[in-house]
Amino acid sequence: MSRTLVISTGLLFVSLAASALCADYGDSVVISQTEARRYGLERAWFTQVRLDPARARMTDLAYFVSATQSHTVYEVQYQDRKRVFSERDTDRFGDALGKEGAEKEAKAFSEELKLREIESTTKTIQVPEITLYAVTDRAVVHAIDAETGRTRWATVVGNRDYPSERPGISENFVAVLNGSTLHLLKRQTGEMAWIRAIQGVASAGPALTEEYVIVPTFMGDVELYDIDETRTLPEIYRSNGRVLIQPNVTPLSVVWPTDRGFLYVARTTQKGLRYRMEARRPIVSQAAYSSPSKILATSIDGYVYCLHETSGQEFWRFSTGEPVSNSPVPIGDAVYIVTDKGSLFCLGVEDGQERWSSPQVQRLLSVSKDRVYGLTVTGRLAVIDAKTGGQIASMGTNRLDVFYSNTQTDRIIVGTTTGAIQCLREVELEWPLVHVNLAEAEQQRRPEIKQEGLETKPKPVPQEAPAGDDPDPFGAGGGAAPVRGGDAAPKPAADGGDPFGAAAPPPAAGQAADDDPFR
Repeated sequence: MSRTLVISTGLLFVSLAASALCADYGDSVVISQTEARRYGLERAWFTQVRLDPARARMTDLAYFVSATQSHTVYEVQYQDRKRVFSERDTDRFGDALGKEGAEKEAKAFSEELKLREIESTTKTIQVPEITLYAVTDRAVVHAIDAETGRTRWATVVGNRDYPSERPGISENFVAVLNGSTLHLLKRQTGEMAWIRAIQGVASAGPALTEEYVIVPTFMGDVELYDIDETRTLPEIYRSNGRVLIQPNVTPLSVVWPTDRGFLYVARTTQKGLRYRMEARRPIVSQAAYSSPSKILATSIDGYVYCLHETSGQEFWRFSTGEPVSNSPVPIGDAVYIVTDKGSLFCLGVEDGQERWSSPQVQRLLSVSKDRVYGLTVTGRLAVIDAKTGGQIASMGTNRLDVFYSNTQTDRIIVGTTTGAIQCLREVELEWPLVHVNLAEAEQQRRPEIKQEGLETKPKPVPQEAPAGDDPDPFGAGGGAAPVRGGDAAPKPAADGGDPFGAAAPPPAAGQAADDDPFR
């Protein structure tokens, strides 16, 4: 009798605990389908990163859209309905159909509809391979299919007690810094390609080109490690100021800012710097690339700068009147800017003219055809009209504390530091709306495919001088922020010095920098 009572009591406890866990996830962590559909959204997937919630936390997310890997989908539309046949689907034996098998089944279904006198149309869709990389503070890297939530691989990188930075990603590799050790993984499998110690003290995550791993350091050195020649010493570029932000790679350049207000632009396929741009105040966020051949940067001085990628010529600059420590987000013919005081600006990427502004937004999360999604200063998910900037709705985010700024597709990625990740999408957007120019990315990967005029200098653009003699909207004084350089590329100095002649030592520690891992 007592044993039965104990077992019954134990089962009741487990049942209550499971119910509480489900209620917690259903009401607080996971956004329900019912709640999402109230705002024209649906939850595409939900997953849990493998970690011990009592000891570990998720620290970084990185999103990658492949320009070379994709799968084919055949969508048969009929009577306001549709049926999808993917090359990833499996047959009754569990084998993948492949492209030919999926096409065959789509045609067979269309023929069946025809026999039933139902008209149909078949649409062929190429869906790029999209991967979400999650990093924990226990040195574990997860590769997650960003369209299904399925984990592709997970691996421990280095020492669990050392910090791991946000990974750099290319078509073939994933580079991860764990403490002072650089790890290069094969992107498709997570298998380790090589490990080597870096020379300096890493200050942010690495960047990847087809030939080099680029590592920023606290002393302003940017180290270039050859992917194929692991025994050679790294090339070193010296920057004026500390490099506290992960460099980013454009089709033709590697770009990194410093906390002294300089933006450096170097070549990707050849060693050498292109030019250096100087702002009036520190630059504490990544620059961004807008196709074709535009680099955009923001600064604490309140300005947005638009430069030609290879020559450094300034196309335009725009003053927000407020400090900006968020990266610019160019999508289509617009660029979105979020200021530190919570103003969201939409500018024309060609002329820098303001189209609209929306208040009370602290972060941009994603952009679709007609909507802009942002995180408000009160922690809610704002739905904003992309044409007017008017707020359509505001959705509660419950206990979510991870909000990833997705600049590459329309998908909304949110979650918690305990490893719960979910993806939201608009109901009608079953397939991802990709903002990246994949054709241009593929050309950068394969230099033998030439694009006419890609390296040419831009035509002169008339410039309107900023109001008054001082471009700093906060009255810091001084002349116009110069754009130095041109298409000439000085070689790295033999002693690691700044090739532009800036010999000033790095600033004292303690200056503010944007270290939010999910921005």
